[in-house]
Amino acid sequence: LVAKGTSPDEVTSFVNQQYRWAMGNLHLLGTPVLKRMRAPWRMRLCFYEGVVGYLTTAVNTFAAPLPPLVMMFWYPDHIRPWHVLPLLAPLWLWHVLLPRISRTRWRVEVIRANVLTSVAAATAFWHTLRGRSAAWVPTGAQSKGSSGSMARRVVGVSL
Repeated sequence: LVAKGTSPDEVTSFVNQQYRWAMGNLHLLGTPVLKRMRAPWRMRLCFYEGVVGYLTTAVNTFAAPLPPLVMMFWYPDHIRPWHVLPLLAPLWLWHVLLPRISRTRWRVEVIRANVLTSVAAATAFWHTLRGRSAAWVPTGAQSKGSSGSMARRVVGVSL
């Protein structure tokens, strides 16, 4: 049994869950748990790859929109029609390729879930760097206070 409980049915529950998962991995990164349990190098490599995955999605969420925004606000007279071509690849991926290769009905909401996961991971990295964390809220529980506001802030940033 790997996990037991309920799946998140609200956005804030989903964000809290993703934040907890990222914080759990980041906590292991700063403790000697993997060394103490004598984890094989392949297991440690998988773990570190997961942390790098959290980091890259967190960074890309905020860095990817920067080049078009910089061009639009500071160099609008330098924009040419062919500058839009790199933006067509993700659109083709999201609206043509992924719906065709998915085993289930693929929807645009998947992109929203990915963005929420990325912003939750960025929040977890930020909290780890600052030496703090949000309160633990079980999936499906009504959140009160700062943990609920953390999830609402993540949702607000992701919009």
